[in-house]
Amino acid sequence: MSGLFQALGSATAGLRTVQTNLRLVSDNVARADDPSRTRHDLEKVTDFSGRIVGVNFDRRMDQILSSQYNEAIARDGAGQARDRYFTRIGDAFTTSTGTPVLADAAQKFMEAWQTLESTPESETAAFQVVSLGDNFASQLRSASEEVERIDRDLRTEITDSVGELNRQLNEIHSLNIDISTLQINGDEVNELRDRRDQRVRELSELMPVRSMENSEGVLRIFTSSGMALLDNQPVQFQFVENRIELTSQAGVDQRSHLGEGKLGALVDFVADGSTATPPRAASPGATTEVMRKLRSQLDAVAKAFTSPTAPGQPTSFADAYDNAQPVEAGELDRRFFSGKDRFSLTVDDQLLKGTLKVKQSALADVTRAVTVTGRSFTADGFSVTDTGYNGMISGVLGGWSNAASKVQESADLNSETRSLIETRFHGAVGVNIDEEIATLQSLQTSYQASARVIQVAQRMLDALEGAIQ
Repeated sequence: MSGLFQALGSATAGLRTVQTNLRLVSDNVARADDPSRTRHDLEKVTDFSGRIVGVNFDRRMDQILSSQYNEAIARDGAGQARDRYFTRIGDAFTTSTGTPVLADAAQKFMEAWQTLESTPESETAAFQVVSLGDNFASQLRSASEEVERIDRDLRTEITDSVGELNRQLNEIHSLNIDISTLQINGDEVNELRDRRDQRVRELSELMPVRSMENSEGVLRIFTSSGMALLDNQPVQFQFVENRIELTSQAGVDQRSHLGEGKLGALVDFVADGSTATPPRAASPGATTEVMRKLRSQLDAVAKAFTSPTAPGQPTSFADAYDNAQPVEAGELDRRFFSGKDRFSLTVDDQLLKGTLKVKQSALADVTRAVTVTGRSFTADGFSVTDTGYNGMISGVLGGWSNAASKVQESADLNSETRSLIETRFHGAVGVNIDEEIATLQSLQTSYQASARVIQVAQRMLDALEGAIQ
């Protein structure tokens, strides 16, 4: 008799397990398109006799693939951030057709001087020198203003990203508390663990992290350098000037802990060692201290046309014009360009208004100055020797164009790698409809078997009851 009741109990437990499994499979299928969803399973718990006495909820997870996926997300986040801003830098220096507008404006300005030298009596040629000089200065100012807009947008995005980083850490901490509490009470927590893993992936786009779950279900998070981001409490960050700091350690730059993620890439753009005490030389990398280098190089272009001759170098544009003699009535004596930096460079207002004319005695000297080589130019992140004005400007723009091309190639590679690992990850841990259908068929067989056992047991019980009566 006891064996009969044992069989009946086991079959009843089996039916309950099938019902729970059916709900789980239905939920898996319903969430199959959710990228944060892993496949949830049931693990049967049996006693020493093999009788089902309960179930454990589990989910499919591959920790190695998960770590690789998070690393790929971080690299892709950095690559996409760099690519977006290098594209904007390229747009500041080129037209929609790809023409390097600043270099083109400088070249036309220099050619206008050669034309005027060969036809000094031509009022049209004189007008072209002034007009094209004004266009060159205007293009330099326009590019400089766009650089400042890029800088403002960078700082806004960094501030927003720091806020997002803090929110993600706080939410993961909150999920830790919920998971730990439910797990202690024996409740199912896989849905929350999926949500927490998704938060970790979103966090990984900002910075690469490592995670470790303890026996209580609490996930601890560290940077790739080993700094704890979430232990008992989450740390909080802030963006101050050009630095990322912990709110608990104001004044201490935490850039070395950000790693290769979106936030680290953005901070690299605005980092500026010239503001340190003592000031530091510009870093050699093309993707670090980008804004500092852009400003310095554009300032160097402006100063090349307004500064006196450097020792050991050919006569500068400014000296070639200013020192020329004689000065005829109605001609501008000095300072074809006024201003000293990228924002203030402009052609003399009297030339623009036509109240004064270009100094005729300066034509040969200026033409030689704008065409001769043998010059050296140096700015943060840029150095060139034995070149001319046009070579300097082309070198500056070419350097940024080459950097942008490499950044784009790297971003495309990182994106492809992320996509590949993402596909592998979801294939390993995600919901597979074919598997769910196979599970349903297996559950149907189990249900029929358990139902058959119950039917047989019921008939046997009925027969025993009839025999007793």
